[in-house]
Amino acid sequence: MALYIAPIVTAVVGILTKYMPYALTGTGFGPFTGIGKLFTGVMANPPEAWVDGVRTQIDDSGNTLAERHEITIKFAVTAAEPDDIQAAAVVYMKAIADAFDAAQPSDWGVVQPNRARMVEHDYGPLFVHGNVLARFPEAHLEIEVNEPG
Repeated sequence: MALYIAPIVTAVVGILTKYMPYALTGTGFGPFTGIGKLFTGVMANPPEAWVDGVRTQIDDSGNTLAERHEITIKFAVTAAEPDDIQAAAVVYMKAIADAFDAAQPSDWGVVQPNRARMVEHDYGPLFVHGNVLARFPEAHLEIEVNEPG
């Protein structure tokens, strides 16, 4: 039975949880305070992140399902100064990429990817609320797997 995107989302949360603290070492920034599975529009305690399974493309020609999963990691950063919020967005984006570079096959769980790659960085608009600036950058991933059909 195909598992589709659910175990991929779970694995991405686990990889971020496991490797982000190491990827942020020496940057002056701490790990995400929480990593959820769907952004609800509420930012309680930045820096936070959400992992959303956006889309799955399926090719079932043969005895396996060739799947390409699109995952979005949205994260929230805040600061008082524009330069500081841009720096935070860039540091966290790089740490996300570094976390995936550090991931081992065992980190992916039941569905092993043939290929996992970051395909886009979207730093998004700047929001202002009083004296606080907020940004919600997104890292877009493509993860290709084969599952028994």
